Amino acid sequence: MEINEDALFERAYLELQNNQKKISTWSRAIAQAKGDEKKVEGLYIERRVYELKTAIQDKYDLEQAKAETKAKADLVDALKENKSQRRDGENISDYVDRRSKTFD
Repeated sequence: MEINEDALFERAYLELQNNQKKISTWSRAIAQAKGDEKKVEGLYIERRVYELKTAIQDKYDLEQAKAETKAKADLVDALKENKSQRRDGENISDYVDRRSKTFD
């Protein structure tokens, strides 16, 4: 998934300008800068963009996993409904293959 980082950098910058910093991220930036005040804001922005990007990716991954789980559940339900249409002794894989050939 491609994430446009421009908006994330802008958000992090505005957090600084509006004094709405995420305290834990600000504290890490201070520690990482080892007291160099000139570096703190840059480190904060880098770390904050990484956090925001990771949160977006995690949310996307979760939604993808939910969609895959639902698709698998729907397939199982469909196969159960069509069980009566399977030939005697025909396993699910063979049934799916046979049914998919009817759509070709």
